[in-house]
Amino acid sequence: MGLVNNTLDSLRPLPKATGPTILLFKNPRYGGPMRTVTEDTKELLAVGFNDFYRSAIVLDGTWTLYTGTHYKGKAVTLAPGNYPEPSLFKSDDISSLKQTGTSISVYQREDYRGRSEVRTNEVPDLKDVALDNQVSSCKIPIGSTWLLYELPNFQGKCSILESGNYATARAMKLPNNTLSSMRPFPIVDGPTVLLFKDSNFCGPMMVVRGAASDIGSDFNNKISSVIVLEGNWTAYQDIDFQGSKTELTARRYPELGSCHNNFISSLKPEVSVSAHSRIF
Repeated sequence: MGLVNNTLDSLRPLPKATGPTILLFKNPRYGGPMRTVTEDTKELLAVGFNDFYRSAIVLDGTWTLYTGTHYKGKAVTLAPGNYPEPSLFKSDDISSLKQTGTSISVYQREDYRGRSEVRTNEVPDLKDVALDNQVSSCKIPIGSTWLLYELPNFQGKCSILESGNYATARAMKLPNNTLSSMRPFPIVDGPTVLLFKDSNFCGPMMVVRGAASDIGSDFNNKISSVIVLEGNWTAYQDIDFQGSKTELTARRYPELGSCHNNFISSLKPEVSVSAHSRIF
C-alpha cells in the first residue's frame, strides 16, 4: 500500500472517467480537498474553484494548465498519469486549464480491461510496446482523432476514429487483435491537409499547413490519398503552382483516381477560408 503499518487515517475513491478528466488536489501528493474537472475552464475562480493546487491526477485526455485566466501565463501540459508534485504548482497558482494535444488509450482486452498504454505520438509498430495484435478496445479524448492500421508502418486496413470510447475491436472497425500501428491527426489551427503516399491513408504521411511550392522529392508526384482537415486547396501537377490543377475541399480522399494519382507536386489553400470548410 506504500504506507507505514497502522498509519491509514482516511481514504476516498477516484471517480470513474467517462471522458477527459483531471483531478486537482490542494496539497502535494494528493492531499487536501480534491476537485474533478471534465471540461475546459477559462477561469477556475469563476466556477467556484480555489486556484491553489499542488498535485494532480489525469484520468483521461491531455490537459494544459495555466497560471493566468483565459489560458494565459506559464503553462504545463499533462498526459494521463499521476503528478504528486508538478513543477508548475510549486510557486504558481493554477487559474485556467483546457484539453490539448492528442492522445489515445489502448487496452489488451474488451471493455477497457487488461494491460493498457497511453500514447500521444505515432506508433509505427506496437511490438515496441508489446501490444502488437493484442488491442481489443480503446479510448480517444475529445479533440483527438487517430488512424489505426492492421499492419506495422501504417499499412493494411485503416480505421479512422474520432473522440469516443470503443469497447470492442468491432467498434474500432478492425478485426480483433489486429491493430499493429497508429498515428494521430495533427492539431488543426488553420488550413491543414494530410498527404499520403499510399491509397486509403496508408504509408508515409506529410502534414501541410500553408502554401507549399514544392512538397519535396520524397512526396513529389507520389501522393495517392489525401485528407483535407481545413480549408479549400488547389493542388498542382508541377512545383511552384504550375501545370494542371485540381481542387480539394475539406473531406477525405481515400483514392485520387487514375487522373490525379501520383499527381501532386505543389499545393496551396485559398486565401479566405470559409467557416464551413472544415472536415469536423
